[in-house]
Amino acid sequence: MAQWQEVQNLANTYLEQVHQLYASSALPMAVRQSLAPWIESQNWRQAAEPLSSHAPMLFHSLLVLLGESLGSLGSGYEDFMLKHNLRKAHRDLQAEFGKNPERFANLVANLLQEERRILRLGQAGGQGGSAPTANPTPESDREQQIQRRLAEFQTALQEAERAFRHLEDLQDAFDFCFKVHYKPGQERKRDPGYLQQLQNLQAKLQNLDRQRRGVLAQMQQLLGRSQTLQELLQQELGDWRLRQQRLCLGCPGDTNLRPLESWFTELGQGLFQLRQLLRVLSDLRQKVTYERDPLVAETPLLEQRLQEQLTHLLKR
Repeated sequence: MAQWQEVQNLANTYLEQVHQLYASSALPMAVRQSLAPWIESQNWRQAAEPLSSHAPMLFHSLLVLLGESLGSLGSGYEDFMLKHNLRKAHRDLQAEFGKNPERFANLVANLLQEERRILRLGQAGGQGGSAPTANPTPESDREQQIQRRLAEFQTALQEAERAFRHLEDLQDAFDFCFKVHYKPGQERKRDPGYLQQLQNLQAKLQNLDRQRRGVLAQMQQLLGRSQTLQELLQQELGDWRLRQQRLCLGCPGDTNLRPLESWFTELGQGLFQLRQLLRVLSDLRQKVTYERDPLVAETPLLEQRLQEQLTHLLKR
């Protein structure tokens, strides 16, 4: 039986040791799994010797086989993620070992040797046998927290949109009154009616200013919520990747990608809605501004913060 097949028959205690071995290695477990027979049939220790010319050929062959594996995968969710992982591994391995294939040969030789050590321990302990099938696991605390925070984010976003509509109404009212009633001139300063109109305009401007500051505070809060959500989603993505790696070793686990995709999509849509609201703020600032206008200083900072979050999210 091939070594990798024997490894997958170990008890979970030893499978976890193998998982930790590859989690800290530059050779991803997905590559080890996909090319297991070929990897085990090569003499990596000999290729790693200083005067050997075998290492470049082996390294090149591995990259070629990796490319062929990519072409043979289907279009399902599991194959999609395996393609993603193998494609990334192809790039990373080429960047890391392309100029030093001997170091890669030494890495693989050491990994295979460590695998054999774990395999001997597992077999000597009489703990062979296939891993049990896991029952469906309930939602984790983090998954529940993500769903709750997404719901809170959507509620806060709806409240912000209502506040924006109110702000637009206030600004339209102020703009109209300003154009109708503000008629500067020396002779009008003594007109009691005109002075009253100026006081009313000042009150409307103060109300507009309060609403602008309130909307900006809501935007800051929303960006804080989205930042927390991104951190939670990143943690969940990391756990999903670990579960997928364990699955390669035969460990049970839920690797369904749909919930994670749905959460990332929902957050992304919310961030694009925020970007649209910030554009509205910029338009409002262009139409009406005044001394110590909070939109002048704070809107560009919010735009920068939002763009950073969008960039970070889309890179995932």
